[in-house]
Amino acid sequence: MKTIVTFLALFLTFVTYSQEEVRSFYQSEGFYSYTKTRSHLVSERNGILYFFAISEVNVNGNIELVYGPLDNSTLLPLAYFTVELPVQINQFNYLNGLNIVDNRVELIVQSRLFSLNSRFEFFTIDLDSNEILNHTSTPYDFSLGFCRARVNNGKLVLYAEKKSTSEFVRLEKSIDSTYKIEQTGFTFFSIDGIRKLSELEIVNGNEFVVFCNNQVQGTEVELLKRNSIGFYMKTQLPANSYSRKWDFFPIQNNSFLFLSSNAAIKINQDLDILETVSASFCNQEISNFSFCEGFEFNDTIYTIVDNYLEIYDQNLNMLTMHDYGRRIQNMDVLNISGNKWMIGYSLDTDKAGYPDSLQKSIVLIKNGSRKEFTEHHRALKWGKFEMMVGNYNGLFSGKDGYFNLMYESNDNLSKTGPIYASADNLLGKNVNDELVGTWQMYSYQGSKRLPGPLFTSVADSNMQRDKYNRSYYVTAQMIADHVGHILTYNNPHYGIPDGIRYWPGNGNVANGEAQKLADFVDHNNNGIYEPMLGEFPKIYGDRCLLTMYHQDQSESLNNSLEIHRYLYQYDCDTNE
Repeated sequence: MKTIVTFLALFLTFVTYSQEEVRSFYQSEGFYSYTKTRSHLVSERNGILYFFAISEVNVNGNIELVYGPLDNSTLLPLAYFTVELPVQINQFNYLNGLNIVDNRVELIVQSRLFSLNSRFEFFTIDLDSNEILNHTSTPYDFSLGFCRARVNNGKLVLYAEKKSTSEFVRLEKSIDSTYKIEQTGFTFFSIDGIRKLSELEIVNGNEFVVFCNNQVQGTEVELLKRNSIGFYMKTQLPANSYSRKWDFFPIQNNSFLFLSSNAAIKINQDLDILETVSASFCNQEISNFSFCEGFEFNDTIYTIVDNYLEIYDQNLNMLTMHDYGRRIQNMDVLNISGNKWMIGYSLDTDKAGYPDSLQKSIVLIKNGSRKEFTEHHRALKWGKFEMMVGNYNGLFSGKDGYFNLMYESNDNLSKTGPIYASADNLLGKNVNDELVGTWQMYSYQGSKRLPGPLFTSVADSNMQRDKYNRSYYVTAQMIADHVGHILTYNNPHYGIPDGIRYWPGNGNVANGEAQKLADFVDHNNNGIYEPMLGEFPKIYGDRCLLTMYHQDQSESLNNSLEIHRYLYQYDCDTNE
């Protein structure tokens, strides 16, 4: 039995944007909160973006590689493929890098062994047959801590510390050969417990790598350069330049920028320090497990840490700060076809803290875009107040993992509020006098909710849920403009707002969804929602936000609930 419930509430408004440059997708359940810290990447194959993730575990306790192509316009997966990797899931599993050549991909996966030891696993996978063509593992251990791999001259390259000797070595692996190790001639001692050990950048074939070193008192960051013939140079960055959150990336004039919470250091390709600016960069402290990522695009410098995008000019003067309104754990910035893609994950269920079952999803941000996310949850803002609306039943969910209606003070960081959490609770008796429904004390406890309508004819999978894992925001003014542009003016340059364009008027009956989901004005009475013909959603109030979710079939009180929740605002005459 399918039960559809509509909820109405009164709240205020925000602005909506298109989705091409900011996207989150692929929800997965983590076995450890650290497991997905750096386990997603994107790359390009034949002009199409592909995502890769090692966030899942199968019945054998092994990692499952999940990957697939992305739609160029929506950035949503067109398909999901899985490959079992013979590596056990554990507290730290990193996807260090990948290299796609024709129909094959080379992956480097770093896995924790015991204490602070790890090992690198090399996989060659056929993307047409989803088969592992080759698997090679390093025979000895490396220090635990993330080490970024990059592609140089068609080969994956990685720098790490050999645990037994503290030698800093270079690993190289091509798709058609076994891996090779090259000694750098340096001995480093990694800092115990650090999440990010080395960062590699490649410019003009030369490799530049930053390593966190605990060997020299007061100097914790070393910079190496390897030119094309294998000759190494080394320099030390100024003392106290290290922090847990840092990044290293190329900028204009053949230079590099090292950013931390204490300083910004400009370095040329000869490893000369050009300028040091003592200032607070990469310094948001929402999560101890987040990372700072920076890049340059169009002569502007961007840094992303937690939910904040900070934008600087070439002199490192801050131009503006943008709040994405959700917690983002950043992983890397990738240069693909001339665009800079920030990849990370978002804690997108309405749960607080770091429970092991926390759902997360991949986040993509193109060229430092400041557009808003509409997937999973959205921020409603008015005056100095804001709230998060969850697709998974929660209301008043704070972007920093806590849940309340937040008052935003003038410093834009200190917040508090009178409401801690809220959730929908539906309970009743069925014909067998059994208690059924969905309940929870807080929005992150109790029943599990999944985005979109019920899927009764297909597996309830990410492929089905991704389409609906969003909010639909529509205003009366949007509708009036929409009708005017299409039916009155026939404006060829009109862009339909996302809330109207993607309004879930019709479900996919082949998937077992209802033929009609959300109500709409049907001009030609054919039962098909056609916004390009001037049709539009039927909404409540002057501004309306619709979210749609359903009950997980595995719940003990399952009654196949599908919930359509409308939050709406009326413009009122304050004199009345």
